[in-house]
Amino acid sequence: MAPRADGPDLIAEVDGRVVHLSSDFGVRHDFGSVGPVECPLALDPLNLRAFRYISKPGYGRGADYSQLQAFDLKTGKSFCVLELPLNQWVLWLLEWVGSGQGGAGQLLGLLASDRTDERGVVIEHQMFVLKPGETVLRRRPLCRDAYRPLAFSRRRRELVFSGAEGTHLLGLGGDRKRSLGRERCVTAEGAAFDPAGRARMVLAGGGLHLWDLDSGGCEPLHPRGRFPVWSGDGHQLYFRESSSDLNRLDFRTGEVECLLAVCGQRERELWFAQPIRFSRGGRYAAVSITGRRLRGLQQNPSSGGERERVYRYDHATVVMDFERRELWQCPVRATQIQWIG
Repeated sequence: MAPRADGPDLIAEVDGRVVHLSSDFGVRHDFGSVGPVECPLALDPLNLRAFRYISKPGYGRGADYSQLQAFDLKTGKSFCVLELPLNQWVLWLLEWVGSGQGGAGQLLGLLASDRTDERGVVIEHQMFVLKPGETVLRRRPLCRDAYRPLAFSRRRRELVFSGAEGTHLLGLGGDRKRSLGRERCVTAEGAAFDPAGRARMVLAGGGLHLWDLDSGGCEPLHPRGRFPVWSGDGHQLYFRESSSDLNRLDFRTGEVECLLAVCGQRERELWFAQPIRFSRGGRYAAVSITGRRLRGLQQNPSSGGERERVYRYDHATVVMDFERRELWQCPVRATQIQWIG
């Protein structure tokens, strides 16, 4: 149907810029470009502020910078929260953790730093906490092999990381609580904690798997799927099999249903796939969908003139209203989506 403006607002990354959107995709505020580093948007729902890491290489046309920025959703203004050295950046993980005692809350993220030693350039990862008004990150070391963060549970106050040796469950201090070897499940493609806080989670890698965090048992759920997201009631799991679809698994029946798909899609890939994002309460959801079409063949001079396939990618962002059973879309690719309100 035609886009509706009566749903909650969103904040997302569109064409490399942080944008505050109404539910019909109208632009309320454009906060500007973000740079090349992949970092989620963290949202403080009480103060209506979002946060993201921003970087800009100067290339001789201005000063480089590396900083955490805040975006005020009420005024449309942005400001620097913390200036970082040029050899440090925040990537893959940034969460706003509210205080249960009426406090101000804090940012939790992953800090990457590069340094040079006898081995050459070394990249180090650390977790950090930053409270409003502070100018120094409180750093926390990560256990060995905890490389890429996959999911964070506010209820359990735990994170899951993937690494070369397997999957690791960590506490907020960076300590390892449990590991799952790669011979049992190869994960680097998303994870989801049980929304009720029970000791289990879904891992994506070579299909979908259910990991029991108490016993350590891991059982297959579905032979395909990435970027799992649990429904709020814990009965359903949403996941992607490609950039051009969205699927739902019912835990009560074991049935899998395709909810969205690009019509006539023959060329499938996962380069553009992102997890679905639900609004508070679960009535609305947003997800990016990409269709891949073969345009033809062309010669590639770098490979000796061999002919290679050339594709066209058609992007769209879809909003779904589960209460009215309606959906609408906009021909843009929105990523790092967060619902406001």
